[in-house]
Amino acid sequence: MASKTRRTRPPNMALVRLVEASGASHNALAHRVNELARREGVSTDYTHTSVANWCRRGMVPKWPIPKLIAYALSERLGRRVNPADIGMLDPQAAQADLGLDFPRGTADAVTAATSFWSCVNRRHFLGSSFAVTAFSTPVTRWLTTPSRQPRRTPWRCPCRTW
Repeated sequence: MASKTRRTRPPNMALVRLVEASGASHNALAHRVNELARREGVSTDYTHTSVANWCRRGMVPKWPIPKLIAYALSERLGRRVNPADIGMLDPQAAQADLGLDFPRGTADAVTAATSFWSCVNRRHFLGSSFAVTAFSTPVTRWLTTPSRQPRRTPWRCPCRTW
C-alpha cells in the first residue's frame, strides 16, 4: 500500500503576529477580505477557517487575495502592510529569474531545483506545454561555463629559455 504522507507547511508566523497586533478576529478579517475581493471583481467566500488555515497551516490563497489581506490589515493597523510582510509574496515578483541561472555545485543545484519546484503549480505545469526555448540560455551557460576556475601558473617571459 502506498504511503499517504502529507507535506506540512510551517505556520505563517508573520501573518499570525500581524493579525494579533491588529486585534481583528479571524471572522472579521475573512469578512473584510471578502468585501475587498468583491470590489476587485473576485468572487470569494472566505471564513474564519480560511484565516486559520492561512495562519496555522501556512496555506497561501491565490493572487490577488494576499494583496487584499495585506490591505485589510493595513486598515486595522493604521500603517502600510505589504504581502511580503504577511509572508505571502506576489508569484511574479517572488523570483522572476528562478531557473535561468543554474548553480554548478551539487548542494546549490539541489537547493535551486527544490525552490523552483516548490513555487510551480506542478499539475498545471505538467498538464500543459511549456516553451523549451526559454531554457536554451541557462542550459548553454551551464554547459559552457567552467565549473572551477583553471589553476593559474605564474607568468613567464617566453623569450627567456633558462
